[in-house]
Amino acid sequence: ICTTLPTVLDHARSAGAQVIYTVIEALTQNGRDASLDYKLSGLHVPRGSDLASVLPEIAPHAQDITIPKPSCSVFNSTNIHYILGNLDIEQLVVCGQLTNQCVESAVRDAADLGYLVTVLEDGCAAKSDLEHHQGLAGMRGFCRSISCQQAVQELQACILTDSQQSCKPAAEERAVLPKTPPGSEPRVHASVSPCTDAAVRALNTALTAAGVKMLRLSMLDCSGQSRMKAVTLSRSDHSRITNGVGMVTCSIGLPLHGDQIVPLSGVGPQGTLTLRPALDTLRVLPYCPGQASTQAELYDGLTPSPLCSRGLLGRTVLLLSLIHI
Repeated sequence: ICTTLPTVLDHARSAGAQVIYTVIEALTQNGRDASLDYKLSGLHVPRGSDLASVLPEIAPHAQDITIPKPSCSVFNSTNIHYILGNLDIEQLVVCGQLTNQCVESAVRDAADLGYLVTVLEDGCAAKSDLEHHQGLAGMRGFCRSISCQQAVQELQACILTDSQQSCKPAAEERAVLPKTPPGSEPRVHASVSPCTDAAVRALNTALTAAGVKMLRLSMLDCSGQSRMKAVTLSRSDHSRITNGVGMVTCSIGLPLHGDQIVPLSGVGPQGTLTLRPALDTLRVLPYCPGQASTQAELYDGLTPSPLCSRGLLGRTVLLLSLIHI
């Protein structure tokens, strides 16, 4: 793995990803804090020992993080979950050794904690090929498995996206609080600035490199039920990312348990609305190969629809912040 991982690590750093190392190392000299399994196995690496050093071929850089762990799973005996939360990290790419022990334990725990996990098959190692493949089989269902070469391709697409992006690839709301007469309530008006064509092309390139062929757009209807539309993506046509997809207005007010529009929903049998992806929520789904998911916002033409629950929440939070609540 020392021949495959250096390239992955270099591309990860260039793409702005946070590289985190975990090493087996006790917090004490006598290893009294180590797990029972490590004590019974005789796996003792004292604090500050050279045995905890990372191989020079894949040694950490200055901006990388190294976390010592006195147990098999890094999530059981360290504060890595807290650190990942502070870094706003939701997707993990895991590699290292041993495939069927520390790697598998970390992947299973990470998946249970809600992370989207990818494992580099040829970036992991075990004591034998049999144990390596047993570990990969044991992680199936908890992660997406790809090769180091595939990871490099996806990271290259991310680097391309960053270099081509000239604006934030998500609709950006700018609130204006107009002057109002005394006693009247302030109103928030939101205008949407469209993202540039170059940014959308770069995003489409990144999705294509990740093998994404279908995009799920989800939203809440008037009854609080989650609704979803799935659309196909094209390498050459990225209009669905830019313009969204249409849907019949009345479907917003039709609950899943009945065929009658929710009373007082303000929804009639005519008209159409547009579902626009909120690209800051875009996630590639490792458990559904070829698919990505994003929250969506409802638009009536170029105007945010008052029926959009996500838009209402955003405007409410914005209004409260403007009046310092």
